[in-house]
Amino acid sequence: QGAEYGTAIVMEVSTGEIRAMANVERNKNGQYTFKTQRNHAVTAIEPGSVVKTLSMVMAMENGHIDPHREFNSEGAIPETRGYKSISYYRERLTPEKVIVMSDNRGICKLVGDIYRGRYNEYIRDIKKTGIMQTADLPLPGAEKPVIKEFAFKQQWEYFSFAQMIFGYNFSLAPISTLSVYNAIANNGRLMQPSIIKGYLRDGEPDSISPPVCLNEHLCTPEHAQQLKEMLHGVVYDPAGTAAKAIKNGRVEIAGKTGTTTADKDLWFVGYTPYYVGAVWYGYDKPKSVGGSNPCTSVWKKVMESPAKHFFCFPVSAARAVTK
Repeated sequence: QGAEYGTAIVMEVSTGEIRAMANVERNKNGQYTFKTQRNHAVTAIEPGSVVKTLSMVMAMENGHIDPHREFNSEGAIPETRGYKSISYYRERLTPEKVIVMSDNRGICKLVGDIYRGRYNEYIRDIKKTGIMQTADLPLPGAEKPVIKEFAFKQQWEYFSFAQMIFGYNFSLAPISTLSVYNAIANNGRLMQPSIIKGYLRDGEPDSISPPVCLNEHLCTPEHAQQLKEMLHGVVYDPAGTAAKAIKNGRVEIAGKTGTTTADKDLWFVGYTPYYVGAVWYGYDKPKSVGGSNPCTSVWKKVMESPAKHFFCFPVSAARAVTK
């Protein structure tokens, strides 16, 4: 697809162990190489639409969200009116459809109404989740999330805050974004990503690094279940942004597509019963990508390898495990 950069990560749901991490770059000769200048898996970038899932977590944990209750998205972040008003979806939405269709206006309305008059609390609540520690890895260049509060003295700040809700004006490394989805697959438990399983001394096991849970309740198990159903719809609902692009008949898949301005960054983050994976493509300049998001097909290929060993059971059984 001509991307200048790309990364793929696979994490074990129950432990947070990183089972695979790979990077690719286009060199000056126009060829792809695994000899990259930086590890994009731990480089903080704008997450785009994949962060709507985190925004929904914040809305559900701090408000009263019925996934199936219809609402009108008009009037999201009303302080932007007269500057750059946020247009609304002409039909009524449900929170579930907001995720399935990746609707910017709907997620702004849900989060904005819950945090009205105290918007910086939304940012503080994100920081309290444990996500700020998810990039604490012994890897060169690992970058923590960059999430800044606003003074909210000028209208542009309200608009920038609205954009933050659907993935702009702050940065998360793909490993941090992946950790959020892993927590949902893990019934709300946010695990510390881990690349070290243990240590050897003179060739013999010396110590084991056990899994570390950063937050037992990024979200409640009930909300995790509801979020799983929303992410399942992204793949299986005809209106879903990944409909037909990634599902297969062997195992249930749930996840979220993502883009930033003019498709400068493209994502798919999703999970199967045992593993969660993220694929990111990056471009130096905005680039229009026709057809489906190419990250979905790459994600499917990356995840097919562990699937051959672990996911050989019927879709009906997989749904019970996934949910």
